[in-house]
Amino acid sequence: MMVHSAAPLALGAFLGRRPGAADGVEEAWAVFASGLRPPYETQACLASALEALARLCPAQAYFAYAADAPGTPLTLRVTRAPSGQPVVGPDYSGLVSGAFLHPVPLDIPAVQAERAGLEGAAGEPFLTLGVTDRVALRAALSPAQRRPAERLLRACSLLAARLRPALELALYRPSSQPASAAGSVSDDATLLALPPGRTLDLICRTGAEALGATEGYLALWRASAPEVLSLSWSLGDVEGLLGACPPELLRPCLSPPRIAGWHLPTLPGTLAERGYSGFVCIPVREGEGGFGALALAQTQTPLAPHSVAGRLARVITAVLGERERAEHLAQGRLETLLGISDLLESCDAHLAGHSAKVARAAEAIAREMGLTPTERDAARLAGRLHDLGMVGVGLELPLRRGALTDAERQRARQHAAIGADLLRTLPAGVVPAEVVLAVLHHHEQWNGRGYPDGLAGEAIPELARILACAEVMVAKMSARSYRGAMDPTTALRFLEEASGTEFDPRVAAAARRVFAGGLV
Repeated sequence: MMVHSAAPLALGAFLGRRPGAADGVEEAWAVFASGLRPPYETQACLASALEALARLCPAQAYFAYAADAPGTPLTLRVTRAPSGQPVVGPDYSGLVSGAFLHPVPLDIPAVQAERAGLEGAAGEPFLTLGVTDRVALRAALSPAQRRPAERLLRACSLLAARLRPALELALYRPSSQPASAAGSVSDDATLLALPPGRTLDLICRTGAEALGATEGYLALWRASAPEVLSLSWSLGDVEGLLGACPPELLRPCLSPPRIAGWHLPTLPGTLAERGYSGFVCIPVREGEGGFGALALAQTQTPLAPHSVAGRLARVITAVLGERERAEHLAQGRLETLLGISDLLESCDAHLAGHSAKVARAAEAIAREMGLTPTERDAARLAGRLHDLGMVGVGLELPLRRGALTDAERQRARQHAAIGADLLRTLPAGVVPAEVVLAVLHHHEQWNGRGYPDGLAGEAIPELARILACAEVMVAKMSARSYRGAMDPTTALRFLEEASGTEFDPRVAAAARRVFAGGLV
């Protein structure tokens, strides 16, 4: 492939210059884009945004506000004087510029994205520019500027639309990263902190806009299974575009890899009939074993030259490589947790293989209940992980011969919550949320006498109800160091008696068919 490089590429270089804007927006955008450099620190991105606003709108002073999360107040983060130097009053209470003192609030409410307007008293007017739901820029105007031309407000709104994708990236912080003590956006929040899926969406959308495309998709194939296609991103009426240009038609552009474009009158008829004026195919790579193409259907005049397509290919390739590495890392962490569970069981010959048996039983019960393949897979995984939290309890309790004290019993009961907490440390999507809930609640009982939350009836997640029944039945029918295994007849009688009290009757009925029929 011609897009092997995964070296960092300045976002400004990728976005490039976007001709055609009026009233100085293009020049302001160029100032912003040229100032962006990895690792894209939040403060630096906001400072570049103020530089862009200063180029577009002369003022007494400039302020950038950012929120830690959508729906929260915006906090003052960066200031700029006309000279380009940050000048603030005591405790950010005001900014002195020339003969004017502008009271500057530390916090302001959220501002409508991509919208410019005037605020403040006649003698202290502010031009406020909403960029995203988490970013707003302000320019402190002089009294003589209290009525800026409508053309300037329109130009500022256009600038906000240009700034929005980059600042959305710059101000993203994963939910697992704690907020700073002041509750404001972390100083080291960077573009690279974005999960690869979100990065991919923003990059593809920005590229589509730059190339004048309103519809598109990203098709990926694995080298090990080239017949399997995945659509990792789409824009607009993707079904219509897929009908006019199926992914298989893009393969000639992938071997050898080359960026290809068609425009009227040479545009294929199936695409011309849908009203497209052009079509671009951009080959990309996904790690070492994948390849694909970004297909963009153009209906508008491109805002950037087609040379941006090569940059777009490199950026997408880098993001896909990062996504693949993240997936491998997450899978490795899951395998580690599974290994911990197996290690705990291997310490006692009577416990060895317990989780695997519970996994098979839970999957069989789910199948007997008519659940989907995805739900059956979740039941099996929950069975494998249900006792993971015992690592936080210690080995002496599960290996104890004889009864536990009340304090020891309470300690042992913590394993459900500990296991769920361990699973929550994994990146989103590695373990389904319903599996985490099943691990947390697999000791709840239908009558509400279980733990940790004393849930009852259908308030208990369905997967947890299945797991609870599977684990108890496997445990009853397995020998322990302090007792023998319960025979199948007695175990089935226990299951019938516990139906409607300890177990969900529907789950118990399915479990009876499973264990009576020797399906596990």
